Amino acid sequence: MQKTDLAAYVASRILHDVSSPLTAVMAGFESALDPGADEMTRKMSAELVNEGIEKMFAQVQFLRFTIGSQELNDNACNLNEMKQRASEFARLRERRTVEWALDTQNISNRQARLFMNMALLVIESVPKDGAMKASAREDGGQLVLECVAKGAEKGLRPAIVGALERTQPDEGWGGGRIQPYFIREIADELGFSIEAATTADGPGLVAKGPVASFD
Repeated sequence: MQKTDLAAYVASRILHDVSSPLTAVMAGFESALDPGADEMTRKMSAELVNEGIEKMFAQVQFLRFTIGSQELNDNACNLNEMKQRASEFARLRERRTVEWALDTQNISNRQARLFMNMALLVIESVPKDGAMKASAREDGGQLVLECVAKGAEKGLRPAIVGALERTQPDEGWGGGRIQPYFIREIADELGFSIEAATTADGPGLVAKGPVASFD
């Protein structure tokens, strides 16, 4: 895929995620500003606006870290910030949660970017009110990153697995379907392997590559 096409599809993914809460905010404002609306309607509209703004803010913050250029370097990742952003994003996506198992501190910002892109993809397979397990560990001189949709009855969709190998989905790359391809590109740049896997906890993604070192 040409780099300009990839950039366009990734930008489309961001707009796709942000447009839903933005639509809710605009609908809430319209109702709240309707001169014929009663007090109950205004109250419900205000709640809709607040919820939409909260969700949109969390998504933008997470997407800046995950897809944008923020923290795009090889310095040590602020793992607490990473966890906070991902957990808040998950909470506002059908009240999902993230179970963290970080057994290493040797994760660079670029590696964390791969980790969070994996999370962004896998969280979609987590049942409503369910949990995603996000783990990082060192094994045999390698950094192992794993995101698993706990309790998901089915594995990752065949289209996702194919897209990880750069096979275009039947519906094309739009509508957020570029994500697996983008993950493969990031993994390759970092010297990581990545594959879909089914674990005892559920289906997910596993990436393996060099452990980061910091001066």
